[in-house]
Amino acid sequence: MKRIISILLVFLLCISFAACSKKVKSISISESEVSVYLDETHQLEYKLEPEKASADVTWESSDPTVATVDNNGLVAAIGVGTASIKVSAGDDISASCTVTVSRKEIIETNYTTIKGLYVDESYRDSKSDDLRLVYMVYTVKTDSENLKVSSITQHIIVDDINDYTAEHIPDVNRYMDNYYYSSYIENVYTGTELNVISTFKIPSTELVAGKVYTFSNSYIPETENLCFFSDHVKTFKTAEELAKEIDPEGYKSELDKQKPADSETEAKVKNQLYQYDFNFYVNNTSYKLSFSSPNRFTLRTAYNTSSGTYVVKNGYVSITHDSNNETIDIPYDFKENGDINLHTAEAFDVKG
Repeated sequence: MKRIISILLVFLLCISFAACSKKVKSISISESEVSVYLDETHQLEYKLEPEKASADVTWESSDPTVATVDNNGLVAAIGVGTASIKVSAGDDISASCTVTVSRKEIIETNYTTIKGLYVDESYRDSKSDDLRLVYMVYTVKTDSENLKVSSITQHIIVDDINDYTAEHIPDVNRYMDNYYYSSYIENVYTGTELNVISTFKIPSTELVAGKVYTFSNSYIPETENLCFFSDHVKTFKTAEELAKEIDPEGYKSELDKQKPADSETEAKVKNQLYQYDFNFYVNNTSYKLSFSSPNRFTLRTAYNTSSGTYVVKNGYVSITHDSNNETIDIPYDFKENGDINLHTAEAFDVKG
């Protein structure tokens, strides 16, 4: 009797196993197309038919440089592009999903916040009419380490191909007093921040819609994580219009400095200009600047002597050369004792 019962139990188990082990007819993936941002992940799910079928399932990517997939269907976005993720459940039984990896616009890191990219349409380069002047406006901040910042250490890379290095262009940033613009190094200490402008000469073809800009800066950590889309670049007809958008307070301040000084300030400035010769050294050149009544100046170097006229403004002593009508604005202010402080080196320094 026990033998008969045992045989019946084995028979029933075999029937049950056969019922649970149905042959796989097809396999499908939860999504046929997926868009994933670079460095992010996405979980794919599969389904077997019939529902109670079982099989050893494998996953593979057509291009692991774009997207990888693990044994559980977790997709990791590695590089920009398109890859096909395939799941298989045996010979000739498979399904696939197209994964498109793109960059996500990132305008802020722990150290940098991009305010925007701006084009000055009025600027024309002397060597190439196709180059446009692009302003990158950003804030550098730090809570953990002191940083060194310069306007010319910034790079813009277009579509991961062409790399453009920032350049310092004299007189370009004259309307934005609240932003640092210089080829010299400026320290940004822990707990502080600095508004910065970097300028680039970039071909107009790199500024059309659909371009992706990434960045590099050896002085500022995490710059390589930033990403900006060309669709968000703003274009202005003149440098003045651009300044009004970026730094309205600085623009207003500059306009005030350019206005003619009142008679009292003019007399005070001229009285002190006549008393001194202003000697300074900048860009490997020694200068001697002298003023005489009523509105003449003489500028001497080891190589030549030039002269012209000058005008006292609210924030500048503007000298204009007789020989070529070139005007140089020399900033000034007054020390606590009332003596004039003429910032000659700042005005003549082409490196900014």
